[in-house]
Amino acid sequence: MPTIHFLDVTNRDGVQTARTGLSKFGKVMVNFYLGRLGVAQSEIGFPFLFHEAPYVRACVALAEAGAFGDLRLSGWCRAVASDVENALPLGLRHYNLSISTSDQMIAHKFRGKLDRSAIIDEMTASVAVARAGGVVKPAFAGHTLTFAYLENVLQF
Repeated sequence: MPTIHFLDVTNRDGVQTARTGLSKFGKVMVNFYLGRLGVAQSEIGFPFLFHEAPYVRACVALAEAGAFGDLRLSGWCRAVASDVENALPLGLRHYNLSISTSDQMIAHKFRGKLDRSAIIDEMTASVAVARAGGVVKPAFAGHTLTFAYLENVLQF
């Protein structure tokens, strides 16, 4: 029978919701309960941000001590090599690297500073940095991928 694995983003995306504020302890408890529920992975936050570093280090230590069961911890980073470099010393071994992929977002978000070729170069460089830093399986998330043309998506 096929197995379904759940990836929870409460500690990353959920805390960006209006009027939702989880303390670092609250986020740790979310991870604890996700582990107890058998969730496969928790995207725990933004490890490249300095104010997240103590929380990420604590979660990695708790995971290594078995506090979260089999829950895999992952971090979210922009697909920018410097963000990945800043995150690597914290000890996470799983990352979701994200960058805009649709023509609309590339044009408006980057305001002509980057084109699709440059975006692909950024993504490729960030994955290379992650792999060189010991990341087990860097996942690439094409942000706004659903708004991109299929022929452009295939380039990624």
